[in-house]
Formats: sequence, structure tokens, C-alpha cells
Amino acid sequence: MNNVEHQYELRELFDNSPIGIAVVSRQSNKRLFVNKRLVAMFGATNQRELLSHGIEESWVVAEELFKTRDMLANDQHLVNFKAERRRLDGSQWWAQMNTQFINFEGESARAIWHVDISNLQKAEEVIKTAHIDLEKRVVERTEGLLKSEQRFRDFAEVSSDWFWEMDLDLRYTFVSVAYEEIAGKKVETILGRTRREMYKGMVEEEAYAWAELLDSLDRHEDFEDFTYSYIRPDGKTRVMSNNGRAIFDDHGVFTGYRGMGVDITELYKAQQAVKTSEELYRRLFKRDQTIVNSLPDILFVLDEHGHYVEVITDENDLFYAEKSMMLGKSMFEILPEDVAINLHAGIREALKNDELTILEYQLDVAAGARNFEARITPLPDTDSDERQVLYICRDITERIEADKAKSEFTATMNHELRTPLTSIKGALGLVQSGVAGTLTGTSKSMIDIAYVNCNRMVTLVDDIFDIGKIESGKMLSSMEAMNIVPVIAEAIEVAENFTDQYGVNFIDATDVGVQKEILINGDKKRLMQVLRSLMSNAAKFSPKGETIKLSITCDDQSVCIAIKDKGVGVPAKLRDSIFTKFTQADSSDTRRAGGTGLGLSISQAIVKQHGGEIDFESSGDAGSNFFFTLPVVHLPQTS
Repeated sequence: MNNVEHQYELRELFDNSPIGIAVVSRQSNKRLFVNKRLVAMFGATNQRELLSHGIEESWVVAEELFKTRDMLANDQHLVNFKAERRRLDGSQWWAQMNTQFINFEGESARAIWHVDISNLQKAEEVIKTAHIDLEKRVVERTEGLLKSEQRFRDFAEVSSDWFWEMDLDLRYTFVSVAYEEIAGKKVETILGRTRREMYKGMVEEEAYAWAELLDSLDRHEDFEDFTYSYIRPDGKTRVMSNNGRAIFDDHGVFTGYRGMGVDITELYKAQQAVKTSEELYRRLFKRDQTIVNSLPDILFVLDEHGHYVEVITDENDLFYAEKSMMLGKSMFEILPEDVAINLHAGIREALKNDELTILEYQLDVAAGARNFEARITPLPDTDSDERQVLYICRDITERIEADKAKSEFTATMNHELRTPLTSIKGALGLVQSGVAGTLTGTSKSMIDIAYVNCNRMVTLVDDIFDIGKIESGKMLSSMEAMNIVPVIAEAIEVAENFTDQYGVNFIDATDVGVQKEILINGDKKRLMQVLRSLMSNAAKFSPKGETIKLSITCDDQSVCIAIKDKGVGVPAKLRDSIFTKFTQADSSDTRRAGGTGLGLSISQAIVKQHGGEIDFESSGDAGSNFFFTLPVVHLPQTS
């Protein structure tokens, strides 16, 4: 079970408990959760109404509120703390409260258990009134005693808890009927019996506690919250809590006990569940901490103002400060001003757009200047009044150095390969044209093959160089407003080599109703490169004599350029990967059409950098229709 599932089950357990439960943050002292039972106790209509109700307004006696606050502020537990509380309608009730520290949905909190003891308080008040009445009215002692006893029994009969009395021999003389439902047996079975006789039916593991209670009874001492397990006749175990008060006459002679018993089985189960959940959370946290420590990143939680709320990493991973020095402080106190300003702007952007923000910065540390990548993402709503972000810091120094080395390699390859290949291609072209004499037979065939392969090498070098430009974001160099319509005709005009090599024809199939001027913001050279790549693919995979159609359609928002052929089509298995680097429809050693597998990937990058999209339609042997859309800058009115 993961932590999220466990917290959900804990919330469900609390919400369905017959004991009133409130969960209060140890940091802010605000209520985080109240269960349905507590809502009913305070007379609220729902949990939200009770959560919004002021805590001070629910206390009747201010001194009890102040005492409770002092105890909780000093991390002292409430143990059977009794206080008079006020419902939302102004009526009052008595609560007995206990507290326990828990982890609730990732926050250190305090669970406060509420038991309604109003009936007990009323009963005690009745007993107290009766006792005073007996002292004042000696003449009517017997009559007053009978009346008070009857009132006590009446309250006992309607209470969900059970009340009892013992005589001076410690034998039960009265037990309320509520005992029968709790214990599963008749009251008559214990009347006249002593606690010592009843001990035989209790749990052996609690023998020491029972021995202490029996000694207290022999000494005629009051006792509180004696908790024990009781096995009913049907085999079910209930957990009981008992309180008893020794009774003495006017001469100080012991006459017996009066007390009350409470079935706390559900409260006990809830407390045990909390203990189990805390142990599970500790194990999960230890596991998650191990996972976090194995990551190459440093994780921070910051608030919207840039204060460090949490540092999730091994101490040795921090480059510029100790963990204890960072918590609660602003990044402006820890980092150089320019870095802090940059990161704080990233936090604001992530929170504003509610999405991941990525930025890079450089920091001087003990090992020298290092480059870092910051990935900042908003955290879901927390119990804090301020929004928070998760800031993942990764050292990318080696990556930047690798990128630099790759760029240097690409530049070297461009110089060392492209220059001689261009010279070789030119020389072979001259030989083909007959400048060095007329070629015949085998010589001409060898020169033609050498020229074709040299041309492929030049294309490969150009493609690899373009991939480097794409990855560095330098693909487009001369963006300007341009008319896209004439580009189609120009592309067809310069495609003679495809026509000659593959025996296909290109035509402009644009509808006559399309206007003659459609302006876009583009790099003409790169857009021509996209067209050449798509036209080359169409030619390679079309039968000889086939006609390939280029066309333009447009609306108010975008222009679409399509290249449609009747070739072999794109295999279904390549539908999702055709624009991936080095993907080829036919990658076998015997394929008819050459190529590097980079053309479509480069074309997609160019189109996306123009703010457009590229896609295709293909239906088996019926050919393919590759098309790309570009946003329109201005669409003039037609006459």
C-alpha cells in the first residue's frame, strides 16, 4: 500500500468512527479535518461548517481553553481532559478529550478524540445534589436518599454507558441495564459478586493491572480510567474503561463505591490504527528517502516568495550551503542576487501558468563554476496559506560540455568533409559533362555511380549538420514576411533532378480559386528544404511515369501545402515513428530508394519552428499525402 492509499484509508477510518475526532495542525494550530461524529456533537450541518467555526467560540469556560492551549503549545497530551463545550446553536455539552500525535496527509498533526460525557456529568451532578440534600435534610435522610437513588437509576437507564455501585464488602449492588448490551449477559449475573471473582473471566495478559486495581479497592482509593479487555460469552472481545469513587459516611466510614463503565472498543481500534499507520508511514518514508537519495538531483520545496520550506536530499549533495542553514530562509539570502532573481522569476511563471518551468543558471561553488538546470513545478494545494513549488536542481555541467564537444565535432565535420566532398562532386560533374573527354561504357558507368554516391554523402553531411542546428535552436536564420504561393512553382522548377532520376512528373494542382498572395512569416530557404524533402520521398516511392501533385489550400488562420503521390504508401507500423530520426520505410540492404532517414525529422523541426504542424495520410498501396500547415500573417481581400 502506498502512502496516498494509506492516508485515504486513515481518513475513511476517522470519518466513520463513532468517536468524535478532530485533526489539528501542530504548526498552525488550525483544524485540518473533523469527522461526521464530531459534526453531530457540535450540531453542525456538515464538516465544512464546523471547520469554518471559530475554536474559541466552542468553549464555555475561558480558563479551560487557555489551559488546553498551554498544554498543546508545550506538546503535552490531553489525557481524559474534561471541559464544557458549546454547540453552534448555543447549547452546551460535556466532552472528555484525549490527544495523540499523528501524520495526517504529509503534515505533523494532533488527533483529538472527543467522547460525549454529558450524561455522566449530569449523573454526577445528580449524585452531588443528592449528597448535599442529604446533609441539609437529616430528618428526611431516608426519603432524600431514595429520591436521589431513583434519579441516579433513571439517568443510568437512559445512558449508553453503564453505572454501578458496590457495598462495603465490594460486592455489586446495582448495575445499569446498559451493561447487558455491552457485556452480552444479564445484570443479575454479577450482582452480589466482587471484582476479584469477576477477574477470572478477564484476559490473562492484564493480570498485573488487575492486581493493582484490586489492591486499590482494598485500600478504598478512587481510581480512574482502568482499561481492560473483556471477552463476551459469544467470544467477542470488548475494551472497557472504568472509573470509581470510594464513598464514606459522615463519620468517614467506608460504605462502598460508585462508578461508571464505558465501552471504548472503537476508540481503542482507532488508536491502534493510528499507531499502525505511523509505523507504515515511517517505513514508507524511509523507503522513499532512499529512492530520493539515489537520484542525481537536489529537490527543494519553496513557497511563492522563494523561502526554503523543505530540502529533500542527502547533506553531501548540497554545493553551496548546509541544509539547516537554508530552511526558512529566502533564496536571496543563500544564492547570488542574479541567480535568485532568475529563479524567483521562474517560480512566479510556474505558479502563474500552473505548468512546468525550466531554466538554466551558472553558480560558483567550491569545485569551480558549475551549470545547473532548474525544473520548477507547482505543488497541489497544501495546508499552507501560501502556494508552493517543487524545484528540482540538476548539475548539467557535463551535459553542456558534451554539447559543446558535439558542436565542435559537427563544425569540424562540416569543414573537413563538406569542403572536399564539394570539390569531388564538382570534379565528377565536370568529368560527366565531357570536359576531360567523352566517356563511354564502363568509365561512364563508374563516374555516374561515383557522382550519385558523392551526392548522397553531401546530403548526409548536410542533414547531420542541420540536426545539430535544430538541437541548438539555430535552424532558422532569416524569418521574414513572404508570399508562399510562388514557392510551389519554384520547387517544381528546381525538381528536374528528381524528374530525370526517378522518371516522375510534378504538377501544381492548386485550385484556381485560391488567391495568388498568401503571406506567412518564414525562412524561404528552409521551407524549400521541406518541400524538396517531401518531393524527393514522393519521387522515390512512386512508379515511373507517375504524376505527383502539389497543392495549396487556406483559410483565415493557416495555409496548408500538400504533396500527394500514388506510390507504395507508408506502412501502418511506421505511423507513429515516421518523423523520428533515421526512420525509413525500407531499411533493408537491398532497398531501391536511398536516404539517411533524417529528412522527415528535419522537416518536422523546421515546420514546428515556423509555428506549424506536419502530418500525412496513407492508405496502403493507394499512395500517401504529406502536408504541412503554417500560420497566416495576413490574408488580403480578393477583388
